Amino acid sequence: MSNLEIGKKVCFVLTCNNDHQIVSIFQNFTNEDFYSLYKFLLSFNLVPLFYSKINKVVNELSFSDDLRSTIRLKYLKNRAMVFKRSQQLKEILIKFESQKIDIIPLKGVFLAEHVYGNSAERVMSDIDLLIKEENINQTVDILSKMGYQPMMKYSLESLKKYSKHHISPFIKNGCRSVEPHFNLLSSSQYCKPEIDIKGVWGKKL
Repeated sequence: MSNLEIGKKVCFVLTCNNDHQIVSIFQNFTNEDFYSLYKFLLSFNLVPLFYSKINKVVNELSFSDDLRSTIRLKYLKNRAMVFKRSQQLKEILIKFESQKIDIIPLKGVFLAEHVYGNSAERVMSDIDLLIKEENINQTVDILSKMGYQPMMKYSLESLKKYSKHHISPFIKNGCRSVEPHFNLLSSSQYCKPEIDIKGVWGKKL
């Protein structure tokens, strides 16, 4: 079965609210087809979301026991990682608030909570934060005191010279990397986005 055919079925499942229809769409799937489906889901980080959608009917699908267990384990591991990441983010937000430094969680963190509903459905590799450009040095200082170390050294001059919109990710043993952004998009000679970043901060709750 081609990736195009598998992709269509995945899109159907992710937008379908009828368990009977979900079961029927996989009625003629072979074990080989299910493994191709699994590889497709892995390539797009969709395993947790897919499992969440088929959870009620997973035993009615002709998965092999090994594959069913593998998919379930992927979901459970992601759920555990989401909990740990949430605790990590909470600690960072509390620390910034105590120093009266404005900060906004970006991208995956926000989407997982407010769009997906079940945050365990979304796979995330890091924590993205929006900071004010004038607070870059304070941000580096706060994260460093929390035990995070930048993957690369930076300077304000190099950030402006190369039109970067974030500073180097910060890493810490046992934690997700943290990437502070001071703009939402990078600018270049080919792309000069005009984002009212002050307006974004003005809408911060």
